[in-house]
Amino acid sequence: MTTPRTLRVASWNIHGAVGTDGQCVPRRIAEVLRDLDADVIALQEVESRRTGFDMLTWLAAETGLMPVAGPTLVREHGGEYGNGLLTRLTLRSVYRLSLDYPGCEPRGALDVILDLPGDGCGRADANHAGSPHLSASRPARETGWKEGKKNHASTGERHDPAARPGTAGGALRVIATHLGLRPAERRAQVQRLLARARQGDHPPEHPPLPTVLLGDINEWFLWGRPLRWLHRWFEATPAPATFPSCWPLLALDRIWLRPRTRLLSLYRHPDPRARLASDHLPVVAQISG
Repeated sequence: MTTPRTLRVASWNIHGAVGTDGQCVPRRIAEVLRDLDADVIALQEVESRRTGFDMLTWLAAETGLMPVAGPTLVREHGGEYGNGLLTRLTLRSVYRLSLDYPGCEPRGALDVILDLPGDGCGRADANHAGSPHLSASRPARETGWKEGKKNHASTGERHDPAARPGTAGGALRVIATHLGLRPAERRAQVQRLLARARQGDHPPEHPPLPTVLLGDINEWFLWGRPLRWLHRWFEATPAPATFPSCWPLLALDRIWLRPRTRLLSLYRHPDPRARLASDHLPVVAQISG
C-alpha cells in the first residue's frame, strides 16, 4: 500500500490478455493488477470485442479502480484496441493525443491530470469506477471517433463529467503511451510527446505540474535519439528489462518522472503470474506525492 506521502505508478502491456501459453485469460491480468496495488496503472494493447466484452471496464470493476479509455483503433467488425488507464485518484482532465505516423498502426497517448491525495481528498470514489464517461464502451459521438474514418480514434481535450475540481493535495500529470515499431516512427512520436509535455496544462503564474511519462516505448536502441531526447527532458531513470516476460532482455516498458527527485524507486514487478499473463512484465515506480 502507498502512504499519503507516496504514490505507486505502473505500466504494463497486457497483450490483449493473451499469455505466453497462447490463452486469452483476462482474470490473470486482473490478479496481477490487484497485486500491483498501484494508484495509477497505464495499460497497452487493451481490447474490447464486438461480442460486448469491454476489457478495460471489466478490469476496472475487478480492481476497484477508475478507467480512462484511450483507444487508437476501431476494428472493422467492431471492438476497440489501444491504451487505457486505471487509477484510484480523482480525474481532473483528459487529453487524447494522436501519434499516428503514415503507413503505420495508429498510435496515441493519454495525457491526464489527477488530483493528489491531501487531507483525505484526491481519491476517486467507487461510484466512478464504472462511469460511462470514462470507460471504453461509449457511444461514438462521446468517444470522439472521426467521421468517415472509423478505424482511427480522434483526439482532443475533454473535461469529463466525472472529473472533479482540484483538491488540497495538488495535482499530478500522467502521460501514458505506446510507441511504434519503426525507428523513424518513434522519433516523430517522441518529438510530438515532448512538445505536448513542454506545453503543459497549468496557468503561467503556477509552476509546472510533476509529470510522469510511462508506457511501452518499444525502443531497443539504447543510444537512439528517442531515448536521448526523453532522458534530456525527464532525466534518465532505471530501466529494468521487461520483454519478453519469460526471459526479459529488453527494457521496452519505461517510466520517467519530472522532477526526477520525486522518484523513490523503480523496478520490474516480480510476481511470477505476470510471466504467464502477458508477453511483457509490469514496470513499477514509487514516487513522492
